[in-house]
Amino acid sequence: MYPKCDLLKFSRKTFDQMAYRTLDSWLLMIEVSYNAGEFEEAFWLFKQLKTNYHDLHKTKHLISPVGSVELIQLCRSGKGRKALKLLEMGVHANLHAFFEIAAGCRTIAELNLVRGCLQRSAFSHNTFINSKIDQMFEQMHANLKNKDGHGHP
Repeated sequence: MYPKCDLLKFSRKTFDQMAYRTLDSWLLMIEVSYNAGEFEEAFWLFKQLKTNYHDLHKTKHLISPVGSVELIQLCRSGKGRKALKLLEMGVHANLHAFFEIAAGCRTIAELNLVRGCLQRSAFSHNTFINSKIDQMFEQMHANLKNKDGHGHP
């Protein structure tokens, strides 16, 4: 009931005090957090669902509630650092989202973080070779280095 009244804090308190949480209660809490713009909270809850919910055959095909489209929207609305943080937390993204985030990097450290997240993602080695991702990151790295003259963040 609390989520329908926009009382996220009370919803979360009630949720935390539940002795047993059904899949529906988990998904509702994730959705409410997500809709309130609490992306990190929604993703954290999602990870907890996958860790703590005991009927795993029902949850193994769930995808992240925060994905590629949301990451791109964050980047385009000037919240690239938030998108980068979510990416670092393990949000699944497609190549387009990785490039959007990389294009918004202001420092070499940020760019290297995106590159590391991409390398740890589910993309295959062939994807890297065929799309020349490493060459693109090298060019972005060079551009940032030339921008500040030293290559330092």
